[in-house]
Amino acid sequence: MTSPFPGMNPYLEHPDRWSTVHNRLIVALADVLTPQLLPKYQVYYRADPPPPLSEAELAWVNQHLRQQGRR
Repeated sequence: MTSPFPGMNPYLEHPDRWSTVHNRLIVALADVLTPQLLPKYQVYYRADPPPPLSEAELAWVNQHLRQQGRR
């Protein structure tokens, strides 16, 4: 069976199985890239997950998705 999510693997995105992999991978990549990019570029990363959407933001997203026929 092909994935219903092209370009994404739901198994790898599942937070119960991979709770720290994404943050650790981002930090590791930044550690490798930073010396190669300095001084011309600066590498920024955020180790903490973004805050959850507010109810108003979530309502806007849902309305937008309904307008596109995705919900």
